[in-house]
Amino acid sequence: MFVCDIDGTLFEPSVGVPEANITQLLELQRQGIRLVLASGRSYGAMIEIAKHLQMDQYDGYLIAGNGAEVVSLKTNAYLHKAHLSVDELHAIVAVSQSLDLHFSCIQDDVLVYTHYDLAIEHEEEHGGLKTRQLMDVSEIQASSPKCSLNIELEDDPARMALFAERFKDKIAMEWIMPWYMDCASLGQSKLNGVKILANELGFSMDEVAAIGDGENDRSMLEGVGLSATLENAHVSIQALVDHVVPHVKEAGVARFAQMIMDSRTY
Repeated sequence: MFVCDIDGTLFEPSVGVPEANITQLLELQRQGIRLVLASGRSYGAMIEIAKHLQMDQYDGYLIAGNGAEVVSLKTNAYLHKAHLSVDELHAIVAVSQSLDLHFSCIQDDVLVYTHYDLAIEHEEEHGGLKTRQLMDVSEIQASSPKCSLNIELEDDPARMALFAERFKDKIAMEWIMPWYMDCASLGQSKLNGVKILANELGFSMDEVAAIGDGENDRSMLEGVGLSATLENAHVSIQALVDHVVPHVKEAGVARFAQMIMDSRTY
């Protein structure tokens, strides 16, 4: 099983998904290796890339929302779904507003947000999501796989730290960058999603290879049999993996996929 992160790994905004990545991942699947995309993105923001990779034809899977959802692209069935409840989302909104943090979450396939900023612009442009400004907390009426919190790039991240302390041991938090955090229900992570899927498909974790570049990939990269990151990843991520491959713009995923096919060990 080959697990691949999206942003900063498979995809880069200025180049999209390099053609070499698509070519190699199609060949990987033709050779019988199960492809899984694992991302902090929502299902709706992952599906177009999955279609380009023809993952529905090869029985691929998505791990969305940093592990909150595990979905079969062949059957559209959920193997796992663990959402933040409406009450949890209301509590998060209240604290985020008190700390002047920007909040967003998925509501019925629409990304609702309190502040239009670079994070929302990125979701619209590169995730293909419909968006709507949240005018009142009462508009949140459905559970969500995750929510995101952020500040402006130049702001002091101390407010983010205050939020993290307030919700410690209550929700799962992935502090991806000093100015950006993903939140999910307690216990969710990409690693947990990979374990659920490996167990369902009858793979040991030693039979799983994974590549990613961010903090929300750390536990996944540490927990699989073979791991890789890219030259654009932080040195602390590079230090924990088996292989460092070329920059995302230079199709590093293709290099790792080729290594897997050449070895046929995983």
